Amino acid sequence: MKIDETIFRRYDIRGIYPKEFGQKDAYKIGLAFANLYPDLKKILVGGDTRKATPELKEAVKRGLIDGGKKVIDAGITITPVLFFAVCHYNFDGGIVVTASHLGGEYNGIKIVFKNAHPTEPDDYEKIKEAIVNDQLIKAPILGKEEKSIDAENDYINYLLRKIKLKKSLKIIIDSGNGAARYLPEKIFKKLGCEAETIYGEADDSYPNHTADPYHEENMQDLKRKVIERKADLGIAYDGDGDRMGIIDNKGNIIDGNDQLMMFSKDALSVKKGPIVVDARASLALIEEVQKAGQQIYLTVGYHSAVLEKIIEKGGVFGGETTSHFYFPLDYYLIDDGVFASLKATKIASETEDFSGYIKSLPRYFASKEIFISFPDEKKYIAVDDFVKLVKKKKLDVNDVDGARINFENGWGIIRPSNTSPFIKIKFEGKTKKDLVEVTKKSVSLMSEAGIELSKENKKDLKLER
Repeated sequence: MKIDETIFRRYDIRGIYPKEFGQKDAYKIGLAFANLYPDLKKILVGGDTRKATPELKEAVKRGLIDGGKKVIDAGITITPVLFFAVCHYNFDGGIVVTASHLGGEYNGIKIVFKNAHPTEPDDYEKIKEAIVNDQLIKAPILGKEEKSIDAENDYINYLLRKIKLKKSLKIIIDSGNGAARYLPEKIFKKLGCEAETIYGEADDSYPNHTADPYHEENMQDLKRKVIERKADLGIAYDGDGDRMGIIDNKGNIIDGNDQLMMFSKDALSVKKGPIVVDARASLALIEEVQKAGQQIYLTVGYHSAVLEKIIEKGGVFGGETTSHFYFPLDYYLIDDGVFASLKATKIASETEDFSGYIKSLPRYFASKEIFISFPDEKKYIAVDDFVKLVKKKKLDVNDVDGARINFENGWGIIRPSNTSPFIKIKFEGKTKKDLVEVTKKSVSLMSEAGIELSKENKKDLKLER
């Protein structure tokens, strides 16, 4: 049976199980990886808590072994623990079976190389081509599965050495019925915090809400619990634990830009150096870093692009507005939602009123990120046409990720989603009036390029009631 080519995304592999992505596909991906990267000898394999993950993980391992690799099983765990283990124990690479924040009908694969360095889009393309063109071969000498490992205790102890709190805090944790389960609670308690977890039982039907803290609707239960318990902080994790969301002590959601601002200021207080963020970052953050006399670099909206730029420029911190963060001054170069939440807790412990601290951060007026439904095969062409249009009009545009158009009073970005059939847009103005003006100008330009908003999109942008 042919493999469904649509499961190969630019930065990972994801599909509906078993219709689009099943055991045979997982085996072929493991074997293709083994064929394409002969110099990588020892590969760590783990997975999240979805029901199909154990059998898919076994299929990946069979593929790697048939390709001549030594395989170590990391069990069922969050993605950051596996990435940590690749770095900490010096493995040659790692494969985690997960569909991250997607619904329970999905599963997928993330691959990293030595030091948990992420794959590039070409790597997944090579794997796809090897499978589609039937170029897979078994190694003359098969590999073998070595002793499995449980990295959790070493992971916990490593994090505890990196984080010191100024005072004990009361923390509510929402694991979203994902792979994080009760692991963060255990760590927070070891730090001396009072911690309580909601939705800590793994359940890939996600009965309470989707395990994706980027969307406000998934943060409402945590918000209520923080207020009810009079907690100092609320932390939510995505399905595989590499991202987190924060609720302050007054029940306010701390958005991605405020998180970037908070972590950037914290890093710069320790060491001056470049900051790297994705192209959706606020103008307020850019101005703040420049005021500190430091360079700030914008990248494509995906965490591996942020990491590449951190390595290239010697960045002291980097992250995305979707809450993938890297802390080069403290930690291995992996995006770890649990470590990020510990850093946020450290910062909160140094304030008298965390909510007041967040309110004091400089900010402008921004829209939500809006998702315009657009077919995968057409979204890149449409955005390319838009970039050509705004350049032809001689507007000030940064095209590192779609088009970020800089107006005198704000900016707007139009970019293709790297993982889903959407074009994503976001706008920011220095005042509320500026935001309206920037939005209208950008939407008019989009219409010229054939990118039209739905009625729902217009309501979300307050262009229609």
